[in-house]
Order: sequence, then C-alpha cells, then structure tokens
Amino acid sequence: MENDKQKLAEMKIFASEVRREILVYISTSGSISYSELKEDLSLSDGGLYYHLKMMRNYLERDGQNFYRLNDNGKRICNALFHEQEYIFKEKQIDQKDSSQRITGRLTSPNIVYYFISTKTRSFIELNVVLILVAWLFSITNSTFSSIATLFHGGTIINAVISLIHWYLYYILIVVILKLMKKQFNSVDLSVAVLVGILPYLIYLIPAGIFFLVLTITPIWAEIILTILLIACKIWSILLISGGISIISKCKKIHALLITSSLILIDYIYLTIYTHITLGS
Repeated sequence: MENDKQKLAEMKIFASEVRREILVYISTSGSISYSELKEDLSLSDGGLYYHLKMMRNYLERDGQNFYRLNDNGKRICNALFHEQEYIFKEKQIDQKDSSQRITGRLTSPNIVYYFISTKTRSFIELNVVLILVAWLFSITNSTFSSIATLFHGGTIINAVISLIHWYLYYILIVVILKLMKKQFNSVDLSVAVLVGILPYLIYLIPAGIFFLVLTITPIWAEIILTILLIACKIWSILLISGGISIISKCKKIHALLITSSLILIDYIYLTIYTHITLGS
C-alpha cells in the first residue's frame, strides 16, 4: 500500500514534461550547475527553482554545489526511460522569446525565487547590501529613510536610523499579515523584503559620482537624480509587494497596498513631525 502511494506521488511529480526533461538532462550531464541548467533548458529562475524544489527528493549537490541525481533520482530515471532513446531537442528561441526571458528576469517572482532558493546565504548577503546602501545614502547626503532627515547626528547615526527604519517596515508587514491571518516563513519574508534594497544601488552609482566629482551639484543633476530615486522607490515597492504575495500567498493587489501604505505612513509621520517642530 505504501509502495503504491509512493508510485502515485512520483507519477504526479514527473507528469510534468519539464521535470522529466530536467531529470534526463541532469542524468546525461552527470552533474550541472544551476545557471547552466537554466540556460540550457531556457527556464526562468522562478520556474527552475519551483521544479527543482518539487524534485528535491531525487537530487543532491556535489562539492561544487552542482546538481546530480541521488539514488532515488537514478531509480526513477531508469524506471521512466529504461531502454528508451531519449533525444533532447534544443529549443529554438526567436527574438520575441528572448525578450520575454529578459523581461522575466526583471519581474519580482523570478528575483524573489532566486534569493529564497538559498535563503540563509541570501539573508546575510542582503543585510550586507542594506548596511552598504544605508551608509552610501548617508555619506552622499541623500535620503534613504525620510525619518533620518529629522536627525543631524552625522553619517553613522543616520545610517543606523535607516537600518532600524527598514526593519520597522518588516515588523509592520509581519503585523499586518498576522492580522490578515496569513501563514508565512519569517526568514523567507525577511529575504523578500530585503530584496527591495537592490534598486537603490542603481541610484547610488550616479549619486556617488556626483558627490565625489562635483563640489556643488547642478540643478539638472539634482532633477535627474530625483527622477531616478523615484523610479527606484517604485521598483522597490513592486519588488517587496511581489515578495509578500509569493511568501504569504495573499493577493498581489493586497500586497501592493500593504507596501504602499508603509511608504505613505512614513511620509505622513514626517509631515506631521515637521509641522509640529516648525510650529514650536
């Protein structure tokens, strides 16, 4: 009876043509890296991560972190393709498909799936990026956290305030999701929220150049940097909301409203505090 259940479960897993293709391709290669597998099979990060997760009981990683079949994988491969000639047909990708792949890499699901596929390492790396971004914002006299503009404690204090502020976002998101009775993994959610840091690196490159090269930033440069910062903020909101939707399984519109409301609360607080300060 137990054996029948196992066979039924395996039939469901490998009913997918993509998973059968991955199984045979890994078997043929012996061992292969994640990036090679994605490129050779023309899969997105999100798609490949999902299929590999479904096949996790049939795969293992070697010393180079390459994928290869374990004993279960070899058994199921022999059972499915024993004495059958399997011909892997290289997919022909036209210009339209290529553009879709490039676009897919910029979408939030693929980026989030990529980072949570190695969530412990990603959590550490993204926190390092957060520290770097907060520090770069503070030394370039830019605004990463609007609350940080209320203080004048120098580079280190403003950077620390920005770090705390970002984690306050995370705590508020957790509270809102708990109130919505959504189930989620805390580490996965923290990685999904920290992914929202990445767009700001695009802004910091020209901001840092202007800060180092020019004593006084011209008006045209300030306008360009402001537009770029707004674009990065919007992309950050989309990334975070996409991550919230994936991790907590809530609707995308609800995740977007959660993320947008946090930004709105931030600026409402800043406006009220500024008026009170000026009034006194």
